This record gives sequence, structure tokens and C-alpha cells, in this order.
Amino acid sequence: MESNPEIAAARQRWEAARQRIPQAAALMDPMAGAMLMRDDTTRLSDYGMAEWMVSQPFPGFGKRRAAEQAASREAAAAGYEYLEVLRSVRARVISSYWALWAAREKERLTGEAAGIAHQFEQAALACCEAGAGTQSDVLRAQIERTMLEDERITRTQQIGVALAAVNALLNAPPDTPRDTSDPGPSPEALPGPGELLALAASNNAMLVARARMIEARRAAVTAARREYAPDVEVFVKARQRRGSGGIEEYDTGIALNLPWIWRGKTKGMIGEARADLASAEAEYSDAANKLSVEILDLHAEADAAARRVRLFDTELLEKAKLLVQTSLAEYQNGRSDFFALLDAQREAIRVETEYIEARAE
Repeated sequence: MESNPEIAAARQRWEAARQRIPQAAALMDPMAGAMLMRDDTTRLSDYGMAEWMVSQPFPGFGKRRAAEQAASREAAAAGYEYLEVLRSVRARVISSYWALWAAREKERLTGEAAGIAHQFEQAALACCEAGAGTQSDVLRAQIERTMLEDERITRTQQIGVALAAVNALLNAPPDTPRDTSDPGPSPEALPGPGELLALAASNNAMLVARARMIEARRAAVTAARREYAPDVEVFVKARQRRGSGGIEEYDTGIALNLPWIWRGKTKGMIGEARADLASAEAEYSDAANKLSVEILDLHAEADAAARRVRLFDTELLEKAKLLVQTSLAEYQNGRSDFFALLDAQREAIRVETEYIEARAE
């Protein structure tokens, strides 16, 4: 919230949109000027009369109001887009945090597995020396341990990548330490998809932003139609003869533009505004449809992960550990071969890896 540059950029886009509201409602700039009139001379310094002029244009009826409404709706849309950026960054911070936790857990698991493989190596060596095993069992144990030690190096590198991903979102140096020792429990229950869809229809910031943009485009259509209303310009002129010492004459006047003469310009503006409105409405429908699919997809993924976590906690993890212990005892007693022991260990690693991934998901 404090440091992420994407959030800062979205906040400034919202602020920029808010600053366009007073611009849209403002009057056009007044004009001031002077003219020096000459008779029978081309010398710049030789003039007979000075004329001063001030004018103020006024936009046609309803133009400022319509433009202000369009700018106000666009600013509201930008505000909701800012909220959507906040939500998106927050979700990515949580996701990257759990990815870092999972990377560290997998590295820990691989290290423990390498230690167990070393125990298998010692057990195979003892069986070989006692005549109950073979040299090939020892070699297989050494290969398994070496591969696990190499995999642990890869896992350590993945921790560095995951840590950099977290720090990038926090706008911090890539190697800034982050604690993931206690990420908290995974959620056990999820709201139903119907409840989530209903909440999204009213609360999703991007959907609300697109709805505000539709309102802004409707106001833009109204503003374009107002272009048929003529603008008014009021002016005052004052004349002063050279050397007279004061103003001698005043002229006042009013002028109108004629927007009906070249209708193509205004018709084009209206057509463009209507096309923008239709585009905004289509984008809203498309976003709503995609959001519904995304919610259903994410709900299914989260529900499946939650069920896997419960299954691992209540049954699979304990059975995987028991499988390794039983296989080791059977191998040491000569009732099983070394292949069965390696398969048991690999299965235990697979089960716990999936448990780690399920929690993060």
C-alpha cells in the first residue's frame, strides 16, 4: 500500500481524472487586445487612434454541465480502477508470499529426504557387509542421495526467485529478508459460488468502474448533442485619439457561432460518442461474463485444494511416513528389495510435496 509503484501510478491516474472535472466546467479564456489605427502613413510610431478590446466567449446552453458530468463519471471510473489495482496487488502479495513459503517448505523437504537417503545408503552398506544385500543397492542409494542433494540446490535457487517476487511487489531490494515461518492456517470453508457471483455483481471494482464509464459515455453523447447550441461571445471596445488623454468612445457587441452551417462536424462528434457508448456497454458485458467464469474456476480450484489439505492432514501424510518406516524395516529384515524402499521414499516425498502445494493453492 505504501511502496508499490503500480498502486502509486493508479492513484495518480485517479487524481489526474479528478483534476479534469474543473477543467470541463470552466469558461473559455477571455480575450484582450489593442489596435493602433493610422491614416496616410506607414510609420509604426505615427498613429491617430488606439482601440482597446475585451471579449468573453460563453459556451452554448448546457455544454458546460454536460462536459462536467462526463468528466465526473470518468473520474469515478478511475477511482474504482484504483480500487481494483489495490485488490489485484493485495492478491498478488498474498499469492507470492505463499509461493515463497512453499518454496522454502519444498527445500526443507528435499533436505530431509536427502538425509533419509543417506540413512538408506548406510542401511544398504550394512546389509551388503552382512551378506543380506548387494553392492548395487549401495550404488542406488548413493545415486538417490546425490540427485536429492542436487535438487536441493535447485530448490534453494527457487527460494531466491520467490523472494525477489515478493520484494518486487513491495518495491524493495530482491534479497530483502521476509519471514514465512507462520503463514497461518488455510481456509477450511469457502462461500458457495452463487454467493460469490452475487457479491461480485455489486462489489467488484472493475465492474463498477465499467458501469461508471458507461455513465460517462452517456454524458458524452449529451455533450456532443449540445454542440448544436451556439456559443456566445460578448465584447467591449474603447477608442482613444492620440493625445486626447482619455477614452472617447465605447462599442459593445455580441456574436454567435453558427453550428448548423457545417453539420458534418457535430454529426461526427455525436456518432463518435454513440460508438464509444456502445463499446463501453459491450466491454461491461464481456467483463461480467469473464468474471463469472473466473470466479467459478477459482472456486473449484480453491475447493479442490481445501479438500486435498484435509485429506493429507487426516490420512495421507501419516500413511506416507508409515510406508517408508515399514519398507525400511522389511528391507533390513530381508523381506523386501531396495527398489521397494526407494519407491516408498519417493512416494512419501510426492505426497508431502502435493500437500505443500495444496496449502499454498
